[in-house]
Amino acid sequence: MTFRLVALDMDGTLLTPEGAIPADFPELAHELIGKGVTIVPASGRQLATLRAQFEGITDSFIAENGAVVAVRGRIIATHTIPVEYTTRLLRAVEQIDDPNFGLVLCHPDTAYVTRSDEEFLAECSKYYRSLELAPELDRYATEKVIKIAVYDFSSAEDNTTPLMSEILPELTVVTSGQHWTDIMTPGVHKGIAISDLCDSLKINRDSVLAFGDYLNDYELLAAAGTSYAMENAHQDVKDIAAHIAPSNADNGVVTVLRQLMDEGEL
Repeated sequence: MTFRLVALDMDGTLLTPEGAIPADFPELAHELIGKGVTIVPASGRQLATLRAQFEGITDSFIAENGAVVAVRGRIIATHTIPVEYTTRLLRAVEQIDDPNFGLVLCHPDTAYVTRSDEEFLAECSKYYRSLELAPELDRYATEKVIKIAVYDFSSAEDNTTPLMSEILPELTVVTSGQHWTDIMTPGVHKGIAISDLCDSLKINRDSVLAFGDYLNDYELLAAAGTSYAMENAHQDVKDIAAHIAPSNADNGVVTVLRQLMDEGEL
């Protein structure tokens, strides 16, 4: 098997525990791109954030957990949330008024928040390079909304994700990190983004290689022809992966990619 597309989750997968791109990854990415392989970071992050983070390395991305997909600098797919659902969530959150979490309303180019405390904004800025503080979110609850992210200062998996699933059972609600829950339109996830990419690049899924570690990577690994869960991955993700890679702390993605190159599969 010769892989033509490599999809890489970010936190807990490609990135070091400190949140940095491994020092030897850019050179490896350039080698693979030179061989005709498309390198695709796949993240809940905003497209603007990914473009800045990978400037000079790659220009193909799965952003916002699959709600925005770009290939070679061009956006090929956006998946928006119907306005009625965004409005319903905003009204429900007003009634809950829980200080443990804050909302991020995501458009393709900008994310909007009303919460202005330093700790919340510091977490948001890691993932949303284009972030605006708004007096209220209603004016941005338009047909441009691609994702609603909720930061939970306690546990997203235990608290926020079940709550958001109860409020919006029609939508895709996924735990994307220890403190983050992401909400997308029905059927949107990193796996559907793989379909968008395969259609655009005219390749089949058998030639897709994917790496992930957390619950928002489940569909990504399921959609790929060959999948690797990181040693540090959530057990549910390990259970569906074809292979286990060394942890992100041990530079597992680069290690496996180099091994596959040596074996002639990349």
